[in-house]
Amino acid sequence: MKLLKLFSVAIFIFVSSMCFYSCKTDSKTRRIENIENAVATLTIFTYDGKGESKFGLMNLGHSFLSISNMSQSDIIIGSYKLNSNESVCVGTWSIQEHFGVWYNVESNYIRLYEKYLGRLSVTKYLEENDIETICDFIATHDYWSPIYNCSYFAINLWNSVAKQNEKLDTYLIYSPSKLSSQLKTFQEYQINKSIKTNYDFGYFNETMFVSFNLEGDEYV
Repeated sequence: MKLLKLFSVAIFIFVSSMCFYSCKTDSKTRRIENIENAVATLTIFTYDGKGESKFGLMNLGHSFLSISNMSQSDIIIGSYKLNSNESVCVGTWSIQEHFGVWYNVESNYIRLYEKYLGRLSVTKYLEENDIETICDFIATHDYWSPIYNCSYFAINLWNSVAKQNEKLDTYLIYSPSKLSSQLKTFQEYQINKSIKTNYDFGYFNETMFVSFNLEGDEYV
């Protein structure tokens, strides 16, 4: 009887601690820092894939980023020239033509096929020196693998320019669903934030942009 009581108490403590952890994880306790001299914004998006799972096939989702130029001058994101008041999506993909960084894939999927419905996002401000940091990060992370996947790229690029209170947890195994839980800890998180972008998408082969157009679902 005494052993049963001890076991019951242990279970109660475990369940209580897990509930406390879940509540703590999902509570909106963090804020994005304001920057007076911001030149751009960086948005991190994640989608857990649940709404696009079909016929018992699991969709693990996708994570990506977008950068919007708030300044009056052009800025360079990777090798991509971003004009004033324009935005660009950046994410990594395992597409046959290029396993690595692609530009504007996600925004065109949203525009044409209304994909990633239910996506979560958080937006932060960027200073001039942050743009150089992002360019350096893209140059050294233009690859994709099951370990170094889209969520790995999105989280670590974000962390490269994040203030201390804005930093996201890193993992041995990255996934869009883990990132979803983290974004919900920010008071500023949004659902289905829209993205304005160029209609073409593609990747860079060194300094040359290889452009594609979406026709059908060949790259889904």
